[in-house]
Amino acid sequence: MLSELSDLCVGSPHRAIGTPSDRRLDLEKLCKPEATEDLIRGSLIVYRVVKEEDGRLRAANIAYPHSKTASGKPKGNRRILGSIFTISFCIFVVVATFFGRLPVQLLAIYAIACILTFIVYAMDKAAAKNDKWRTKESTLHLLGLIGGWPGAFYAQNKLRHKSKKNEFQSVFWITVVLNVGAFVYLFTDGGSKYITVISNFW
Repeated sequence: MLSELSDLCVGSPHRAIGTPSDRRLDLEKLCKPEATEDLIRGSLIVYRVVKEEDGRLRAANIAYPHSKTASGKPKGNRRILGSIFTISFCIFVVVATFFGRLPVQLLAIYAIACILTFIVYAMDKAAAKNDKWRTKESTLHLLGLIGGWPGAFYAQNKLRHKSKKNEFQSVFWITVVLNVGAFVYLFTDGGSKYITVISNFW
């Protein structure tokens, strides 16, 4: 049997969806957030209807043919490489600050941006579960662009939020490249003047 991932399934993960015969089908397992995190409204769900002893219908042999997880793309390697890159960058910033190559103000900006970004991701994750007002993706990307991307990367993997949406991830890594590019520019002759500006920031 084929069904579409409806608003009921996305917004209220433990409610049932009507079957073509206008009966109610228990799709609690089918619609758990961790099962449908990488699905979007309109995605097809394949399942077999099983009748319990009490007459209640249940979904069995559930499959998500259009999910990103089912596509077989190597998510683990991307997460590992991203973790290595993120940790290496953070260590470099701390070491460069310790040896006086970067002003402590820049380190503080990155730290504050990362903490703020993680909090915003956590709030958006909670809002998604409770069907409340969501943070715009453009806001999440802006926070990453200004230096919060390490916090964003940690939140995506720790909270399992926005980590499986390819379109979001593509834009996210573009913001990472832009931010790191601007960071590297600070070490050039042309960018050294901005080091002074940041040093006098407060």
